[in-house]
Amino acid sequence: MKATIIQHQGCAWIEINGQLFEPVSFRSFRPASETVHRFDMAGFSLYSVFPSGILCSLKVPYSQFGEVWTGDRQYDWSALKAQADLFLEQAPDSYWSLMLQLDTRDWFLENHPELADSFQQLVQAVASPVWRQAAAAMVCDLLDYLDEQFPNKVFGVYLMAGGTTEWYTRDIPAALRPCPAQTDAYRAWSGDPLAEIPPPDVLHQTHDGVLRDPAHSRQALVYWRFYNEAVSDAICWFARQIKEHTGGTRLVGAFYGYITGMDLPHVVLSNYNDLLRVLEDKNIDALFCPASYRFRKLASTSGLRVPLDSFSLRGKLYFHEVDNTTWRVNDNPLAQALQKSHTRLKDRSETENYFKREVAQVLAKGQGYWWFDMFGGWYDDPALMETIRQLRLLTGSLWRRGMEMAAEVGFFIDMPSNYLLGTQSGYDMTEYQTEQLNRMGLPWDCYLTEDLLLDTFPRERIRLYIFANLFKPDARVLSAVQALREAGKSVLFLHAPGYVTDTGFSLESMTDLTGFHFRRDDTGSGQVFVSPGPWLDGTVPVTFGFCRPCPPLFAVTDQDVTAVGLDCASQLPALVVRRHEHGLSAFCSVGRLPADLLRALARQAGVFVYSDRSDPLYLNRQMVALYAHKAGIRRLRWPFPARLEDAFGKESLEIGPDGA
Repeated sequence: MKATIIQHQGCAWIEINGQLFEPVSFRSFRPASETVHRFDMAGFSLYSVFPSGILCSLKVPYSQFGEVWTGDRQYDWSALKAQADLFLEQAPDSYWSLMLQLDTRDWFLENHPELADSFQQLVQAVASPVWRQAAAAMVCDLLDYLDEQFPNKVFGVYLMAGGTTEWYTRDIPAALRPCPAQTDAYRAWSGDPLAEIPPPDVLHQTHDGVLRDPAHSRQALVYWRFYNEAVSDAICWFARQIKEHTGGTRLVGAFYGYITGMDLPHVVLSNYNDLLRVLEDKNIDALFCPASYRFRKLASTSGLRVPLDSFSLRGKLYFHEVDNTTWRVNDNPLAQALQKSHTRLKDRSETENYFKREVAQVLAKGQGYWWFDMFGGWYDDPALMETIRQLRLLTGSLWRRGMEMAAEVGFFIDMPSNYLLGTQSGYDMTEYQTEQLNRMGLPWDCYLTEDLLLDTFPRERIRLYIFANLFKPDARVLSAVQALREAGKSVLFLHAPGYVTDTGFSLESMTDLTGFHFRRDDTGSGQVFVSPGPWLDGTVPVTFGFCRPCPPLFAVTDQDVTAVGLDCASQLPALVVRRHEHGLSAFCSVGRLPADLLRALARQAGVFVYSDRSDPLYLNRQMVALYAHKAGIRRLRWPFPARLEDAFGKESLEIGPDGA
C-alpha cells in the first residue's frame, strides 16, 4: 500500500497504489450495510472505518460495533473486524481511511488518575508522554491488524481526539483549573521549573478595550501559547509516529484549524491558534472541518471554517464535511438534537439545493468533501443518491479538466494577533465577515498573513488585500505589507491595524503600517453609516459594525482621503479611502462590512465583478456556481468570451464581459 497527495492543475488528488482518485468519500458513526452498498453502486471508492467505544456529545455511543481498545495494548479484535467486514462485503473494491479516537478511556484514567478526560479537557492530557505512548501503540496495533487481515485496504490514518474528536478543549472552565499533570507540562514547555499557570482573571485580562498590552500581559500570553502549542505538538507528534511506523506509505490527517468558524478569541480557547505549525508539518497530509453551522440556512451562503487557500498553498488536502441532517431523518431523535445547530430541511428539493451549494464552494477551490451519514439514514432515498452520484461524476469531470483560480480579493487573518485579544471579548471580526464576502458577486481567497512571505503566494493575481486583525505584525509581515503598498496594490485595513507594540499601544505604529494618521474615537459607537454612491452598490444606505462593543476605536485625521462612512455616534470618519494610480488604500474602524460595500471597493480596486447581486457565487476559470434563494433574473458576467454548460442538463449559454 502506498498513498500520497498529488496537486495537479489546481486540484487535489489522492493517489493510491499508482491510481488517482478525486477526494470524495463517505463516513458514518454507524455505517449501515444498505447505505454502504448504495454508495458503492454510486461509484464511491473511499470510505472511513471508525472504531470507537466512547460516548459522543449526545451521550450515546459513537459506534454500534463496541469498544476495540480495552486495555493497555489489549483489544477486542472482533469489534474491529465486524466493521471492516461490512465495508469489504458491501464495497469490495473500496479503500479505507482509519479514523482513530485517541482519547483517554475509563480504564486508562483509572490507571492514571493524575490525567483528565481528554474528550472534555484535552489540554490537561495532551502533553502526557504516558498517554501519547499508549495511544500511539494503539494506532500502530490497529493499523497492523487491518494490514494483516485486510491487506491493501487502509490508505490513511485520521487522528481524532478532544472535544467531539476535533482537537479542542471542550470544558474550558475545568481546563483553566490546573491539574498537576498540566502544570508539569507547562513547566517543561516553558523551561521554568517553578512556573505556575496564571489564574483566570490574569488569563482573561485586557488593557485597552478588547486588547492586551504585551508589556503587562506576559504571563497570559505565554500560557495561551502553551495552551495552543501543546495541541499542535501532539498532532505533529502522532503524525510522525505513523509516518515512521508505515515508512511514509499512508496519509495522515486530522480535524483542526477552524479559525473562520468562530469568534477569534475562541480560536485561542479552542486550541486552534497554532495552525501554521500543523500546515508546515510534512507528516500531515490532510485536514478536515464540518461545513459552517451558522450559514447553513437556505437563505444564507454556506461557509468554510478554515483558511482553505492557505491549505492549498502548502499542498494540503482538505475534506469539507457535509453532515447536515436531511428531511429523511426529521423524525429521528438524534437528528432532532443535532438540528439545534444543523438546518432542518423539509424535503428532497431543499436538501439537494443545500448539498449542491456546499459542494460548489470546495469544488471551486479544487479540494475535497465527504458525505457524513452521521447516525444513519441521512441518504436513504434513491433520488437523493442519484444527485450525490451526479455530484461525484461532476467532480471527476472538473478534476480531469483542471482548475485555474480566479480570485482577485484576499482576506488575511493574523494568528499571532489573536493572542492579543481578550478571551472573553467575543471579538467577531471574521466569521460573520465571511458570509458578506461570499455575497460580493466575485471569488475571494482566505489566507494567513504569513502566506505573504511565501514565494508561491499569487501576488500577481490578488488585487485587493483585506487585513482583518493585524494588530501587531512581526517585522517580516510588516515589510511584506509595506511592499504591497509600494507596489500599488489595493489594501483595506480593519479596526486597529498595527496598534499593539512590544512596549504598549501606538498610533504612530498604525501609521507606519497603513500610511494613514489616526486619533482615538472614544465616543464612537462602533456602528458605521454609509450612503449610496460610488463606494456602495445599491440605493439603500447601510449601517454596520461589530455585534458587541469592541473598543478601542479610531478615526483617520488625514485631509487627502474620501470619508465614505461616519461613526453613527461621534460622526468621525470611520471608513476612508485614499486613491492612488493603481488602486486604493482604505481603513474601516470596524468589521462585518456588508457585501454591497465590499463589491464597490473591489470594483474601484480593479477587481472584475461577476454579479451585482448578493447571491453566493463560487467560481474559478473552469466552473461557476450561483445559488439564488429567491426567483428572478440574474446577470452574470465573465472576463472573456466563453460558453457556460449546465452540469445537470443540456443547456448552454454564451457569456462575456457584458454579461449573458
